[in-house]
Parts: sequence; C-alpha cells; structure tokens
Amino acid sequence: MAGIGIGPANLSLAALIRPCYEVTAKFFERTSEFQWHSGMMVPNAMLQVHYLKDLVSLVDPSNPLSFLAYLAKKKKLLNFINANFGQVLRREFNDYYRWACNQLPSLEFDRNVRSVEFEDGVFILKGDGWVQPARNLVLGTGQQPSLPKFVRPFIGDRIFHSSQFMSHQRSLRGKRVVVVGGGQTGAEIVQYLLSDVDALPSSIVWVSRRWNFSPLDESPFTNDLYTPQYSDHFFGLPHHVRKELLADQKLASDGISQALLQTIYRRIYELKHVLHHPCKIQLLPGRELVGVSDRGNQWSLSVVHGHSQTLEEIRETLKKTF
Repeated sequence: MAGIGIGPANLSLAALIRPCYEVTAKFFERTSEFQWHSGMMVPNAMLQVHYLKDLVSLVDPSNPLSFLAYLAKKKKLLNFINANFGQVLRREFNDYYRWACNQLPSLEFDRNVRSVEFEDGVFILKGDGWVQPARNLVLGTGQQPSLPKFVRPFIGDRIFHSSQFMSHQRSLRGKRVVVVGGGQTGAEIVQYLLSDVDALPSSIVWVSRRWNFSPLDESPFTNDLYTPQYSDHFFGLPHHVRKELLADQKLASDGISQALLQTIYRRIYELKHVLHHPCKIQLLPGRELVGVSDRGNQWSLSVVHGHSQTLEEIRETLKKTF
C-alpha cells in the first residue's frame, strides 16, 4: 500500500496498520515535517471534537499511538485530567500528531510524488530519483484554499486566505480589518483580533454568507452520523440523496464551537459596554461577497444582502482574510 500526503487521515491509517505485519505500506509527503494547518494555528484555538476521536482510539482502543498514550508518555496525563479541559488546544493535538509521526517508520517526508501510473494491476509512484510500486493507493492530499475568482488577482500581503493568516502576522493596531467567512476558522481569527486590548484594530468587520453565526451541532443523535453503521448506510444511497443529506447536515461538521461563540459575544460586550473601547465592530451575516476593487489607499468590497438582494459596499484598508 502507498499513501500520498501525510495529514491526519493518512497518519491515522499508518498508525492503525502498524500492528498488521501482513501489510507493507509507505506514505509520502512533499513537505519536510508534519504540520497541521500551521498558518491557521492561532493561539488558544481549540479542537472541535472530543480528544478520544484521535488517530486510533475509536477503531483500536489499545493502540499505543492514542492521545491518552501520548499524554502518559509525556508524563502529563494526571495534569491533563486535573485541568478538566472542555476542549483540547489544537497546538497540543498537533504535538500529539508529530509525536505519532516519530514512531512510524512507514512515513517518508521530503518525498514529492511527481506522477502515478497504473500498469498491470499495480500503481507506480514516481518522484525525483525514486520509484515505488503499490497494489493499493490512498490519496490524503487534503483540500486546497477556496477563493472567489475575482479575489485571486489581489492575493498578497494585504488580502490572503485564512490558511496563511499566521504567516502574515504584523501589527494590526489601529488598522481596519475585514474577515470573510462565518465558519470556525473565521470565528477563531475574529476572536484572536479581539483578544489583546492593546493591539486592537480600529475596526473589525465580520462577513458571512450564512444567515447567522451558527453553532456546531454536537447533539448525540447528530454525532451518530459518524458511526460505521451510518457510514455504510450513507454510501449505499444514490448520489443525489447523499448530496442533499450533506447540505442538510452541514452544521454537523462546519459550525462554530458554542464556547467560541460565547467567548466572542462576551468579548464584544466587554469592549463595548465595560471598557468603552473605540474599536468599531460590525457583524454582517447574510451577505455574499461578489466583488473586490483596489482604490489606492483602501479596498472596496461589494456584498449582496441575502434577504433584500441589496448591493452594499464595505471600504476598508490593509487586511482582508478569507
């Protein structure tokens, strides 16, 4: 077996098949080391799922590469329990992933797969000076940043995707910032911008196409959607039915953590009603970004209101994050 890409999915697979001596596997990653969304790793960002939904525990609870095993090996299990975390820091989970990587000889970093061919029932992976045959191939290359076509010509230091947010860090004190996107990542960036009273922008505008800044659905029956039984049922359905279900179940995976929503709301209340801070904060749900233009010393964003279909204009300077 060969895997292309070493993210959480293929890392999980590598960890689960390690005890299976009858399976020979290699996983290839073009970057030099494992990093889990490093450009989005804002301080205090929390994992959205339970920590037992780690690389192995739900399939093989006795696997030595579980998150609990990591805590024990790092001699911090008791401290972790006593801390009584409602959610786990993403930075700690990234460290757990990297710890697991170090124990899996099947992982090969700095290996860029240039081509894949299929000959006589065998996949042939080719890189720079190496060839790897495999009877089975697993693709785990992850998603690519999604940007509207009209935004792409302006991508740079002042307009960029959230996946590059931490790599574009510089002081935003006194600047005007627009965040486009009403999911978990957008919320984490807004919370980060609001967190330091001494480094607050002069204004923050948060735009979302959704009607509200909606919470992740973490109810028990919704979590049952992630059981093997439901997966078997789902993939047995016709394509058009699966597509409808995915749209209906969007908030099962793409909402904002309830705790994060509460943190943002309370912080806005504190800044406005307690500290009387001059930072202007605008929340604009129900708007779809339809255009961007450069007007010299400022950007102009055109959004359409989902209810009234009214075209609105946002004029800001410096930074836009999508």
